[in-house]
Amino acid sequence: CLSRVADSAPALTGALTGALAGPSALPESWRQACRTLSGCALPWLAGTDLVELAGRLVPGDGGTPGG
Repeated sequence: CLSRVADSAPALTGALTGALAGPSALPESWRQACRTLSGCALPWLAGTDLVELAGRLVPGDGGTPGG
């Protein structure tokens, strides 16, 4: 679990990579490892499926990765 004061550069890098190249730019094993939130910084989010959460934020997307 990363520290609460961890740099935001990895998150920004991942967001830009996804925006420019889509989810297939990252290996499936990496995507699966990051998919379920650990809740170390925000304990109430522990166990949350990040892909499902993102799908709920994008109208009409249905939560389909890469869709």
